[in-house]
Amino acid sequence: MKSFTAAALAGIATAATSDHWAVIMAGSNTYSNYRHQADSHHAVKIMLENGIPRENIIHLAYDDIADSRFNPFPGQLFNKPDPSGPGVNVYDQSHIDYSGSQVNKSNFLKVLLGDDSASGPVLQSNENSRVFVYFVDHGGAGLICTPNGSSDFIYADELDATLQQMKDKSMFKELVFYLETCESGSMFPKLDASENIYAMTASNATLSSWGAYCGSEAKVNGHNIGSCLGDLFSINWMEDTEANDVSVETLQQQYETVLAKTDKSPVQKFGNFDFMSEPIGDFEGTTEAMSTMSEKIMHRASHMYKHVVDKRSESRDLVDSRDHDLHFLYNQVMKLGSSESMEALEKELQHREFVDSLFLQFETDANAPETPQDFDCLRMMVSGVEEMCGKWSAYSLKYVRKLANICDTSSNTDISEAYVKIASTVAPSECIKARSFIIISTSSILIFVKIGTYVRKLANICDTSSNTDISEAYVKIGQYCGAF
Repeated sequence: MKSFTAAALAGIATAATSDHWAVIMAGSNTYSNYRHQADSHHAVKIMLENGIPRENIIHLAYDDIADSRFNPFPGQLFNKPDPSGPGVNVYDQSHIDYSGSQVNKSNFLKVLLGDDSASGPVLQSNENSRVFVYFVDHGGAGLICTPNGSSDFIYADELDATLQQMKDKSMFKELVFYLETCESGSMFPKLDASENIYAMTASNATLSSWGAYCGSEAKVNGHNIGSCLGDLFSINWMEDTEANDVSVETLQQQYETVLAKTDKSPVQKFGNFDFMSEPIGDFEGTTEAMSTMSEKIMHRASHMYKHVVDKRSESRDLVDSRDHDLHFLYNQVMKLGSSESMEALEKELQHREFVDSLFLQFETDANAPETPQDFDCLRMMVSGVEEMCGKWSAYSLKYVRKLANICDTSSNTDISEAYVKIASTVAPSECIKARSFIIISTSSILIFVKIGTYVRKLANICDTSSNTDISEAYVKIGQYCGAF
């Protein structure tokens, strides 16, 4: 029976055309984010099985999980548990086109735009192509992450501009974008029907997405993986694809199924809904390439066979993505009991306490828009907080919304005051306090960006310089800002 399925899938792959493309990116690293790369590898596997040629699939994944010291199955990744059996390995290193530091905003956007200056393959689609994009990672209000810190975050206005450029360059007939991040519903505020793009997101603009197959469920062949195997939204759309005939099930039917099964976050849809009656195989495969009756029969039979032998069990051991680092580290302590694991857990607890105290000093404006509006200000604030407080975490990203609220509802002076309040919490030097009016009184938000981002440099001047040197630095800043 296995040879029957393999033969069917091989026949489908042979019949594929070049009018179907897929771009898949897992935007995180470290073992606590196991699920993201397991998701992306599983997605690649589905595209290949449904007939998209390998050269038409572009996969960006950091590739630090399969051979991690924490992985009980080196060289393998699993997106679904199999407690007493061998499980289904979804990992294949040859299916990665961008890895390590290449997994970044620049390459992702260049891939979408067909820009050959990227460090690997890019889309070569045209006005007749159907393009499928799947992105999985962490996110916050108006942004999705990459492994490289806030300077490399992808903001909603940047993604919108890229999709618009793709349309202007006639790079697709229709495009489907599935997005798995917290607050993913904040990433498509301007997407409308005219762009022939349909997007489905794991959550709305304000709530978290959830990890699945976590804790005691994360077992394969008697071993606990020690991290969630998948994300709830992602496993729902992928397992639904595998359980159904992709030449029959429509985008609308898949949306309804995923909406019902993703019961921990409100799945959303955006853009053009006119082509949701098309089969999912037009995007997650190449159904129109199956020209012969035998190919169609074999394809449908393979899915019916999978549906019979692979009974899906819904995950009930779920973890809020904001809390997954805590979940991972707690389980490491319970499993290993080592001083290293205990120290890592303590560090995470301290981080959460600090972040809570830092942002709880700011009230949430009930009149603030649900999706960010002032992205220049938001970029500046997010970058500045990282400069002072260290890299954003899955947990701290939930507070990006407070920064967006400040940007969208406050004057430049109030924004400056909020920034100084954060700086004073992190590095409460008397020198910074005394001279904070340099920042507060600045009328230009661009000048504020220049000074505010480097507030730590002010602390260094205060702590290491003579009064004369401090005065000279003060005059230099004043001259730059036009204060004198």
